[in-house]
Amino acid sequence: MELRLPLIARLTLVALGSTGSAKVRRPLDPVAAYLLRQDPSLIPPEDAVAAFTTIRARTDVLDELVLEEVHRARQRGTRIALWTLGGGFDARWYRLLPHVSDVVTACFEVETPDLMRAKSEVLDTSPYDELWSRVDRRSAKVEEWRVEPVEGCEPLLLMEGLAGRMTPRMLRNLLASLATQVPDARVLLGLPAHGTEPGTWTERRLARLGWRVDAEVRLAPRGRLVGKDGNEICTGMHGMRVLRLVRR
Repeated sequence: MELRLPLIARLTLVALGSTGSAKVRRPLDPVAAYLLRQDPSLIPPEDAVAAFTTIRARTDVLDELVLEEVHRARQRGTRIALWTLGGGFDARWYRLLPHVSDVVTACFEVETPDLMRAKSEVLDTSPYDELWSRVDRRSAKVEEWRVEPVEGCEPLLLMEGLAGRMTPRMLRNLLASLATQVPDARVLLGLPAHGTEPGTWTERRLARLGWRVDAEVRLAPRGRLVGKDGNEICTGMHGMRVLRLVRR
């Protein structure tokens, strides 16, 4: 399984499933913890603490935004079709969806064929197979990823770690394509604090792709803080952004 995982997918799996750090009291995701127990070789020999802290923080923010969308839809009396694009081993279908199934009535995952195959091989025979079987899985090359309207549901698109798997151009092309495929969609998009190209993710650039920034959460980078006794007080982390996008 390790050889088929993009680096960001592997880091996310370890960040959400590991309790190796004294600052991590419990796994954020039980399914990730299960997968690491099945294959401990997935845990890298060097501890990427800052990356893990950043991923956990981003996941927390996106979980809260998903729940906000659920609350919004519940208040409006509408339903949600949740599409996770390139989520790797993300398991919100386990840790979140059973609690919001009155609103999220359709759950889709869009992923590359190799990664979807690796994920299904493990989960189809796991203790989580019943809930995993309810996820509508779509496998395709990144350039062929599609989202389609679901009758009676508002589309919510979750794009968490794609900035670590795609070039900025590829991600821009995907966003532009999605704006046409599902014009009534709302998008939750995770990004690094600073793009690899100047101006890549400005509001003006996103507007040209067909999207308006409806909400934004930023976390600044911070260094590792160590006390006089040498014990770690606070882990370091990279900067990050999470955007909620709606059509212009």
